[in-house]
Amino acid sequence: MPKKKKAKAVTVDGIPIKPISPAEHRRLEMRIKKKYEKLRRRYPEVHGKKVDWISYWHEEGYLSFNVRFTDGKNFSILCSPTIVTNVVDFSDVNYRRRDGD
Repeated sequence: MPKKKKAKAVTVDGIPIKPISPAEHRRLEMRIKKKYEKLRRRYPEVHGKKVDWISYWHEEGYLSFNVRFTDGKNFSILCSPTIVTNVVDFSDVNYRRRDGD
């Protein structure tokens, strides 16, 4: 059986990046799995149907929500509140009626 080669560090934009160890990879997978389970418990009425979970956040005037489906697809919307002007009207209702009109 041939020996496995040890993964080498790669350089990205002059920064050396070391590969993660298998133990670190397992730890990251467990953290992700726990986070997904927590999100599934937030809205239990949608879990198990077409939707796996719903999450949202708001920050600095933005509102975002994500809908994760059971097939792995994610629907995400990022909204920022704005004022949309449809009509601008300026009138003077304090006018004097002249006798000739």
